[in-house]
Amino acid sequence: MSLAADLKLRFGPVRLPARVYLPAPRALAAGRPTLVVWLAGRKGGDVLCRDLSAAAAAVVLELPSSGFPIGGGHELAALAWAAEHASEFGVGGGSLVVGGQLAGAARAARLALDARDSGWPALRRQVLVRPTFAGPGLVPTGVAGIAPATIVTNGLRGDDGSRFAATLRGAGVAVQELVSDARRALPVHELAAALR
Repeated sequence: MSLAADLKLRFGPVRLPARVYLPAPRALAAGRPTLVVWLAGRKGGDVLCRDLSAAAAAVVLELPSSGFPIGGGHELAALAWAAEHASEFGVGGGSLVVGGQLAGAARAARLALDARDSGWPALRRQVLVRPTFAGPGLVPTGVAGIAPATIVTNGLRGDDGSRFAATLRGAGVAVQELVSDARRALPVHELAAALR
């Protein structure tokens, strides 16, 4: 079980919506949780965010697909906000993860690149669930030095997740690849293990 609350992140005059999922208090008391910044796909990730928060005893900060202007560095600013406020959620340093599903996973992969390029905040991992990049040539390249990844793919040759996993491996980035097509339930417990 997890609790949820809506937030507004403030960056000067900009107010951006977010939702935070907190694991049960006794799960938090058992140790320092991971803070996951989750970039929602078009339909949001409410059920998956709740499941991950409960299964991994993680704090999940969901950034919706709407309300965040394209470009302008707002997602990187939100990630920095999460790093700066992690202790308020009971999260220790070095426990920051970025993730997402479908188009949100593609945004999360780009955000991990932005974090690497800016030198902060440091990410422990990226968790990408069936990432869908907006076109065949838009799988990110130049990924050396990016955070290790757990990627759920469809198991099909040439799907975006498999191609991105291959790109990461080719650059020497550690990758855990989980296969789950749309007909099967997501491997929530394996994803939760990656967040711990």
